[in-house]
Amino acid sequence: MLNINLKKFKEKFKKSNFISLSNFINAFFTLFTKLILDLRKLKKKMLLEHSYFSNYYFNKILRKNIDYINNFKDLFYSNLQFCFCKDQMQNSILNKLTSEFSDYVNNVIYNADLVLKNKYNILKKEYQFSDKVNWFYSFYKDFNWPFNRSEKIKYNIISHDDIDLKFALRLNYHQEFVTLGLAFFLTNNESYALKFIDLIIDWIKRNPPNFGINWIDALEISHRVISWIFALSLFRKSKSFTKYEFDLIATSLFQQVFFIKINSNKHAYNHVIGEFFSIYLFSKIFKNIKKFNKWYSLSKNLLIRQISRQIQGDGVHIEQSTHYHRMVLEIFSLLLIIEPSIIPAKYTHLIEKMFVFFKYIIKPNGDILNIGDSDDAHFIPLIFFNSCYSLNQEILHLGASIFNRTDFKLKYLDIQSVATLILLGIDKFEEYENMRFIPPKKAFKYFEKSGYLIGKSDWSSNANVLFFDMAQFSPQPSAHDHSDITNIIYIFKGVPILIDSGTYMYNIDQNKRNKFRSSKGHNVVSLNYRNQANFNGIWGWSKIPSIKRKFKYRNDQIEAIVIHDSYKKFLIKCKLKASILFDKLQIINYIYPNNNSCEKKTNISFFFHFPKGTLLELLTDKILINSNLVLEIKNNEFEIKINKDAYYYSPFYGVEIKGNLIEFKSIYDFTSGKEIKISYKLYSIN
Repeated sequence: MLNINLKKFKEKFKKSNFISLSNFINAFFTLFTKLILDLRKLKKKMLLEHSYFSNYYFNKILRKNIDYINNFKDLFYSNLQFCFCKDQMQNSILNKLTSEFSDYVNNVIYNADLVLKNKYNILKKEYQFSDKVNWFYSFYKDFNWPFNRSEKIKYNIISHDDIDLKFALRLNYHQEFVTLGLAFFLTNNESYALKFIDLIIDWIKRNPPNFGINWIDALEISHRVISWIFALSLFRKSKSFTKYEFDLIATSLFQQVFFIKINSNKHAYNHVIGEFFSIYLFSKIFKNIKKFNKWYSLSKNLLIRQISRQIQGDGVHIEQSTHYHRMVLEIFSLLLIIEPSIIPAKYTHLIEKMFVFFKYIIKPNGDILNIGDSDDAHFIPLIFFNSCYSLNQEILHLGASIFNRTDFKLKYLDIQSVATLILLGIDKFEEYENMRFIPPKKAFKYFEKSGYLIGKSDWSSNANVLFFDMAQFSPQPSAHDHSDITNIIYIFKGVPILIDSGTYMYNIDQNKRNKFRSSKGHNVVSLNYRNQANFNGIWGWSKIPSIKRKFKYRNDQIEAIVIHDSYKKFLIKCKLKASILFDKLQIINYIYPNNNSCEKKTNISFFFHFPKGTLLELLTDKILINSNLVLEIKNNEFEIKINKDAYYYSPFYGVEIKGNLIEFKSIYDFTSGKEIKISYKLYSIN
């Protein structure tokens, strides 16, 4: 018996020893591989840095593809990808713009003239530089970002919590370069070309690779690369450029794309799309050069794979933020315009579904519903000086032309679809003009995969709009999620009533950042002022709740049910009932305690956010809103108090406005194990 046990012990010991050795070898090779890759990356970064000061190192990166520099101008202008660049279409587009789009033409020239005077409007902050543009200005008092190695610059300046790196980075997107290009395209006035040359050469000389804020992040550089390509495309007929200037631009453009390639993120979501699209656009123009042909194949294939990875089956982007949905949609739209043949039909259909969701999230004023994080970024740099409200419709109208969808020709505002004309050409624009808007048969849409319910009483600027959030948190790290399960956004007769608190800023004091993405920042129930998940720094969440949901529609009545375990010791069941005209809503909340661990006294809060200017009259158990709506809460078991307080919301990145927060508040003892039911109604009285 002893021998048998000893034998088994020896076998077990040998086996465990083998497993340990195997694990050690795997770990060693994993670390060794990572070390090799890190060393290669470091070598490339050093080559990039030295290439700014030495042609020897620059040529070493290019590896004999020196034709890129020597023939940059000819290669660039002979391989441009857009209609407005092609001789056979350029004149017809230009004639159409000057004859029928006078408002747009005047707007372009007005904004380009502001750039001539060094006047900038960056994320709603206006500033005029006296002489040279300060590419490191923070847009906060007199603070300038330091000129250190990029990786050593600290993003958060805690002493001034409203200093956000985004403002300086947005200045360095150079989308104003495109405005100058459009002004030249429309007028042939060389002053716009000379200003462009002055700005871009100044930027190149003051921003060597790996130094300063403008070499911090690959996605931010991608925006700049795309702006440069669009702007240069528009200066095709300019006589102001010299060979010296083209050489400098070609060198810097390559250096920036090279930086993106060696620092790209293949696992994050909107970053992957944005970074590789800039590599794709650059390498497609220069794909006749062997080195860039490889980049083209790599980036093209990766972008195609990302379509199915990032677009859910209902068309909603996987990060489930409406603003990042728009940004990714812009990129995929450009991909469809440039090279539709490379995208399989099943993936094209997914992009079409993205447009469907986008149609529903456009509000009656032309803005989009504010769900999840936003930094207000765009990738189509042709209409930035226009209202952001008209921009959303411009994007949707591009979808109408690309997919021949009459229901995408939605016009809350009287706008002309400039992007359709410039990007698709005169023939597609005339097809679009002949379309007649046909509204969808149903005024609501349940996006089953993501869990978003959006209803509209009609498609006019006076519509009632309801958004109800039944969504799970997006995949980890859930960087752009908010604590907003069961959040409601409501618009009555075109007027915002219940709003989302928005984002405000990213790179600021963590506590202030988290206020905007907390449960208190949304129209939800909260227990003991907790969030539905735990903050994981300024990005991401931990202890993600699980949810179940159900939706049904019958007899002109919508019903949606969400069950979630966000507060662990409790189970929350939320039932929404709404009329098909969305003028009557009822929310019923059931709170089920866990008998073994519930707390004796639990604070129950229902938060409701209203925009500035909303008239609120507090009554005993209800609130009168703008004299035509009533928010009424019902419960017969315990007292509920109504508190009114100020709470900031952010309709645009970097902008905060003092709105009103209504809190229905109570304290309840759950030790009996009994569940409770609380309901509230929102209905019109006129």
